[in-house]
Formats: sequence, C-alpha cells, structure tokens
Amino acid sequence: MIYGGRAEQAAFSSPKCFYVSWRLLHHFAAVHLMGSVMNVRYALLSAGIMCLTALVPAAAQDSTRYYVGANPGRIFSPGVAMNGISNDRPSICDEFINPLFSLIPGCDASVRGVGDDWMVPYDGASGYEASVVVGYQLHRMFRVEAEYYTRTSEYGQRSDVLTAQGVDQSMLNEEIAQAREWLGTVSSQGLMANVYFDVENLSNRVTPFLGLGFGVSRIRADYGSVRVLISDPNAIVTGRDQSNADEIANNLASTTSSGYDTIGDTQASVQMLLGVEIPVRKSLSANFRARWMIVSDFEGTIVWDPLRSHIPNLRRDSSEPVAGTMSTNDFTYLGLSVGLHHHF
Repeated sequence: MIYGGRAEQAAFSSPKCFYVSWRLLHHFAAVHLMGSVMNVRYALLSAGIMCLTALVPAAAQDSTRYYVGANPGRIFSPGVAMNGISNDRPSICDEFINPLFSLIPGCDASVRGVGDDWMVPYDGASGYEASVVVGYQLHRMFRVEAEYYTRTSEYGQRSDVLTAQGVDQSMLNEEIAQAREWLGTVSSQGLMANVYFDVENLSNRVTPFLGLGFGVSRIRADYGSVRVLISDPNAIVTGRDQSNADEIANNLASTTSSGYDTIGDTQASVQMLLGVEIPVRKSLSANFRARWMIVSDFEGTIVWDPLRSHIPNLRRDSSEPVAGTMSTNDFTYLGLSVGLHHHF
C-alpha cells in the first residue's frame, strides 16, 4: 500500500500535474514516436490517464485495496517464420492456362493443395504498447488485475520465398522469376486477467512483483504476396508432354499472381510479468514492468487477385476459388513499460 501526508496530496493535485503530463507527452512524442499517428495516440492515452489518475482524491483510510493505472512502453518482437499453404492446383489444371485440363487425371480431384506449402522468414522488429488496468489487492502479497492492452510492431519487410514443397518447389526452381512476400504492421488488442505475487517489502520503498496472465488477443497483420513467372515461353516446362504444350506455355509465361490484405485472427494469450513498484505519494505509485507475451498459433487468409493474371478462380465459370493460408507461432513479444497506479 502507498501512504503519504495531506500536504503532499495537495501539492500533487495542483495544476503542475498538467505541466508534468505535457512534458511527458512532448518528450515521448519527440524522442521516441517520430511522428507516427498510431503511437501519438498511445502517448495521448497514457499521459491523459496518468494525469487524471493523479487528480482523483485519495482515500481517507490507509486500507486502500483497489487501483487503476496506465502503462506505456516499448516492445521488441523476435524474427517471424510465416508458413503458407493454398488450395491451388498445378497450373496445368487451371482452365485459363490449359483449356484441356479435364483430360488430365487428378485435375478434378476433390482435395486440392495437398503437399504444396512454403515458408518465408522475417527479421525481428520493435514497436510500442499501452495498457490500462483495474486491480484489487486480495492480500498484502497477492493481487488480481484486469488489463486491456494494445501493441504495434513495425516489421515493414520484404522477403523471398526460400523453401517450398511439391509443385511450388518445382515452379520455384524452374519457372518463377520472382517469389516474394511482405510483412508490414502487426498489431494486437486484448483483454488479460492477471495475478500478482508481491514480494515482501523489506525497504518500505520498493516492492518487487511477479505475475502471470491469461486472456484473449485479436491480432492483425498487413501481408502481401507476389509471384511472377518467367517471360520466355520456351523455358516453360509445365505441360510439355501435352498435345497443346505451346498453348499452355504461351498462356503461362509472364503471368503474375499478387495479393495484399490485412489478415486477422483471435487467439488465446498468456503473459509472464515481473517488475518493481515504488510509492510516490499517498494513493499513487510508479511501476517498472517487463512482460513476455505469448499467443497461440496465428492463422489468416490471403487471396491472390490476380491469380496467374486472371480472376482468383480455377474455372471460367468462377468456380473453385483459390486462397492461401498464412500461419505462424512467432507473434510473441517482450514489452518494457513505465506506469502509474492510483490506489483507492
């Protein structure tokens, strides 16, 4: 618990609070945010909540149990391996490429895309987070907390498709001039239920704590994909054993498949927390916190439109639509934050 005198309470509740919050916002925006609109929103949210929290009158009793607070901070995300799989068929089974597809065994099979997958690696990224919390002190060493958080990681990377299997691998080796994908901004918002163990306060000034949280997160990722085939029909190997081999090669050469979308998924989340809490005045404390956020496997859908320079379907009657599924279990992150708690 955080205690202090009435004079200290009156001093902190003066208009100086607004000056301190403005200086915090100005420094945070000028030094760290570099003009990003999304991150300025984080700073505004955090500074505003911190100031309003400080202005709430302190409780008269020393047995304060409830608290509210805000925690802005930086995050660091590890490298990501995006795994892809699609329900596409070999291009020789594409009616737009091969009008005689029905003569080829397997082109009408009910199962599509089996064994055709690929992987794209991306380097780690940094970003920002902010959260608001409402908590309750169950015991001098235990407390519970409800938390809403938001975070943004700026990957902004293009990467070549390095590994593939099945038909994707053979085309990557022989016919594809460019196979590249792009990972942009990854953001998430979530609700967490946290439990904390507050270590015995030996110094009466600093309280170390450990925590564990469970919840659900909505994750969104900007993603793009492009495939460009070689321009020389004579170098196309697909369909060489068919009676209309020249038609297939001419239809397939120089075709492009591209797609861009914001793909999203909702997954269970677990976080581990540790840090220290320091009393500032009666009813107010500052905290320094680190968290490791883990989310379940992310999975989202992307559509190539155009697909091999035509609509994203395999048949001219617009049947058999084609889409890809991108997945990863690497959207974890380390967060470091500074925050304020108002106790009442």
